[in-house]
Amino acid sequence: MKRFRDYIDGSIGLRLTLYYCAILLTTLVLCGFVVIFGMNFALTKEANSKIRVAILNVQNTLQNEENPNLSDPELVDQAGSLELWIQVYKNGEIINKSPNFGNIKIPYYDGPVKPILINGQEVLVSGKDIGDGVFVEVAHPLKREKHFLAVLSGLLIFLMMGATLFAMVSGYISVTNTLGPLAILTRKVKEINTGKLDERIPLSGPKDELYLLAQAFNEMLERLEKGFKSQQEFVAAASHDLRTPLAVIKSYNDLLKRWGKDDKKILEESIQTISGATQRMERLVNDLLFLARVESKPRINFVKLNIKELIEEIGKEAQALSQNISVTFNSCDLFVNADEDYLRRALWALVDNAIKYNKENGEVKIISRQEGNFAVIDIIDSGIGIKEDVLPRLFEKFYRVDSSRQSAGFGLGLALSKEIIQLHGGDIRVTSRYKEGSKFSIYLPIYPPAIKGKNATL
Repeated sequence: MKRFRDYIDGSIGLRLTLYYCAILLTTLVLCGFVVIFGMNFALTKEANSKIRVAILNVQNTLQNEENPNLSDPELVDQAGSLELWIQVYKNGEIINKSPNFGNIKIPYYDGPVKPILINGQEVLVSGKDIGDGVFVEVAHPLKREKHFLAVLSGLLIFLMMGATLFAMVSGYISVTNTLGPLAILTRKVKEINTGKLDERIPLSGPKDELYLLAQAFNEMLERLEKGFKSQQEFVAAASHDLRTPLAVIKSYNDLLKRWGKDDKKILEESIQTISGATQRMERLVNDLLFLARVESKPRINFVKLNIKELIEEIGKEAQALSQNISVTFNSCDLFVNADEDYLRRALWALVDNAIKYNKENGEVKIISRQEGNFAVIDIIDSGIGIKEDVLPRLFEKFYRVDSSRQSAGFGLGLALSKEIIQLHGGDIRVTSRYKEGSKFSIYLPIYPPAIKGKNATL
């Protein structure tokens, strides 16, 4: 029994087949009960009608004759069929009865039709006083009706069992064929591992639920493949950026062990270099921690913020730090709902990139404007520009256009900016022409929020 239960639990096709067969059998049994009950009601009603008609016929015959012969056999023969037992009383004595009575005796009964048992057989009986001391009693044995209902019940049971068996076999075959792609999907899933994320489930057949399941699984595999590759690139990039300062620290540590103790120049150089490498690692770890915090969707301290004031502050800081790059800003009063610290960091990362990757005596412009229900901040530079084929990867963590990795950053600034802006319900768009310059546009929902149904869409 346990093995059979385990087999059922391990096969969804068999479970579905048994469930539907149980539903079918229950439906057929209910229908069978309705049919038997209906036939029994109809046959009983017909027998009642025959009894009443037989009594009425005897009454009419006696009333139509001047001197009726109560003992005439034709009186009971004409009144009913061979199924009926009819007997006529005169002053309480039986003077005529149907020849099919045999030795059966019906108890005297005066009243409407009712069922009684005679010799273990169910009989419907009714009697009526028709005047002048004449009493007619009619009985209808239900033997034929009961036999018919028994045969009908057996036939229905046979049909139910046959239909259920046929439904079970055909249903199991149908369900097995239908769930065949699911077995293929299961086998394919077991074969796929981190080394085979490029494999896909073959899509074929009608676009039913199983097709959509396979399609969704393929889409999930595609996301996993991208995520796994991104993770590998992330680990490789982080390892590279950490290995370089660690190598510097190690080499200068070895240098100090050999000659640095007695040579003040080497000691000073080593201390400064190790300090710089340590600061670089600290900055990288802080950026990683900040990125992780932003990606975890932290609670933001939203306040009403005038981006004009923020742009002016960042613009002045950029003017002070840029040497041979011209930084100009032109902003208007636009209010957004934002966390000032987060938004400042996102905007500064874009401005810092615009300065860092600019040309000699280049120019950076910071402009604010309104576009629909969004406040837009444009950071425009006249720098080296970005090739079109790398634009889709521009906001990936640790991705840098400079493949030689000689730039000072870690490739996290744009990723952080993107996460922060999206956390504020906005977006960043970029357009660029290689060797001519780039334009980064920050879109933020304007404050107060637009009326529902009239929001601009990004």
